[in-house]
Amino acid sequence: MRAFREQDLDALSALLHPEVELEGLKGTFRGVDAVRRWATRVPTGELMMGIELDDVVELGPTELAVAARRQWRWTDNGEIADETPFGMLFTFRDGLIYRWRQAYESLDEAIAAAAEPEPEEPLG
Repeated sequence: MRAFREQDLDALSALLHPEVELEGLKGTFRGVDAVRRWATRVPTGELMMGIELDDVVELGPTELAVAARRQWRWTDNGEIADETPFGMLFTFRDGLIYRWRQAYESLDEAIAAAAEPEPEEPLG
């Protein structure tokens, strides 16, 4: 997450499986290039969105669940304007992030989703 927060897109890309699928609030993104475009911060507007991690739970050798908060900060002074808690679920393949799902309302919801069978087809 440090690579994501610091906008180090090369470091982020190095963590991603070539067939990565990211499911978030803005839809599903497939492939490293699509995830890079999704992660690129647009330097306009009065608010900047960031993510703060609160808890990480290992769910086995290939999955992690994460509790986090989306924070919107004012660009002029860096103060928090709003924040929303949410959950993420990461699935790894070959030691790289294969599925990155962050559309959960909580850590518990992400953990429950991990118990469901993996879809045969790509997300979306």
